[in-house]
Amino acid sequence: MIAESQITPSAAPDQPIRTWKAHPGPQTFMLGARNAFETLYGGARGGGKTESGEVWLVRPPHFGNPLYRALVVRRNYEDLCDWMDRAGRMYQDIGGHVLSGAPARVEFANGAVFRLGHLKDKEAYSKYQGHEYQRMLIEEAQQIKEERFYEQLLGSCRSTVPGLKAEVMLTANPGGMGHRWLKARFGTGKDDPRKPFVAYPGKDGRLRMYVPSKVTDNPSILQNDPQYIAWLEGLPEPLRSAWRYGDWDIYSGQAFEWSSANIVDSCPLPEHARVIMTFDWGFGKPFSVGWWWVLGEGILIRVGEWYGCEPGRANLGLRLADHEIAAGILKREAEMGLTDKVHVRLADPTVFNRKPDSTGGGLADSTATIFQRCGVSLRPGDANRKQKFRQFAARIKSHSLLVFRTCRQFIRTVPELSLDETSFDDVDTDSEDHVYDESCHACMDVPMPGEALRGVSLDGKVVLSAGSQSHAPVTYYRREGTLADVLRRANGYE
Repeated sequence: MIAESQITPSAAPDQPIRTWKAHPGPQTFMLGARNAFETLYGGARGGGKTESGEVWLVRPPHFGNPLYRALVVRRNYEDLCDWMDRAGRMYQDIGGHVLSGAPARVEFANGAVFRLGHLKDKEAYSKYQGHEYQRMLIEEAQQIKEERFYEQLLGSCRSTVPGLKAEVMLTANPGGMGHRWLKARFGTGKDDPRKPFVAYPGKDGRLRMYVPSKVTDNPSILQNDPQYIAWLEGLPEPLRSAWRYGDWDIYSGQAFEWSSANIVDSCPLPEHARVIMTFDWGFGKPFSVGWWWVLGEGILIRVGEWYGCEPGRANLGLRLADHEIAAGILKREAEMGLTDKVHVRLADPTVFNRKPDSTGGGLADSTATIFQRCGVSLRPGDANRKQKFRQFAARIKSHSLLVFRTCRQFIRTVPELSLDETSFDDVDTDSEDHVYDESCHACMDVPMPGEALRGVSLDGKVVLSAGSQSHAPVTYYRREGTLADVLRRANGYE
């Protein structure tokens, strides 16, 4: 049983901004609550998160102490500028002055200072090491890709000032790269035993709490922008459930409807299996190689992979030369027994571009030329981003794209991909999308099964080629059962 700590907030939160009043409900609760080290506020869009965060920063007793220091973090500089503009209006009557220098900050007449930062540059998560901030406000926390990056920021939230406790407030909506770790850390799912508005100890023993809010909890936006709620209601699913109602279960932060049904156990390939190799080049970032068994009438099964990433360091490339990658491909194909099975190798068309030589001219050999010299012949894949996104999404949903359980990098990275919120028909290219880009070449090259094109899941009805012992011309037949069962039968396991 999870231990809980009931937090009873004050009915009227004490704060110095007399021109602003908290709305009854979640906003009042959050600003009046005490004792939680970490508080996640939000869920739906339009719940008044930004103003709540600005007022939370000036709650006593911290704001009355001249040694009080706070850190405010947003996703990028543009978002930070918006926060600074709003903070200038919010704090002007309590002696606050927003300064846009390096670093940007808010200075108050009583000596308090809020440092302002963003997470766009490479050193964003580690540059505050050694600093002390008694309060930390992290806006749009769902944009923090991994929990370990958040933990790096958290290390600077501490206090050596008597009477000032260390406190963190996060705001977030369902979705984004950080959806999964936020949901797990704060228990935002419906089936989680932790309840909203109640604080629970984390692994470090300090209390965490989730305070959900919706647009209907913010009368200000309903009065000033009555069409905003209509816009939220008109969004396609799963965005509507995520942004209108703050549902962390319906929208899992994924660009694709991935499930465990897309994973199958490994098995030997038939003697005459048709295999495609796909490749996404990388040097500073990881390269990705995938091997795909094309089964029957167009089912793709990822049977092997090689991900050029530094061990334990996500999204950092191995920096291998082209000839080293080509040699590694041939070595792994021999180890997997695929040497004579690969009938085509697909790669992004850019690998056929000639590289700059030592003088800066574009006269050096291309990656494709170097690969060819090493015995790995590449063919350009179709790189249309919108088309490949649709093909990939349809295959994932219909389960006409499956992966062996041993393909850990695919299973690690693809389910975590989030939508590009500017277009909704591509993945967020700031995420670790190398395996996805590589895999899309297979999706664009092999026509989807007819049932998948019609949106039918292939869980219980799969089209197979003849079994592994057959040397006759390929025939096709149907068998009922899950694909994992069918694969076992096709290879003589039962």
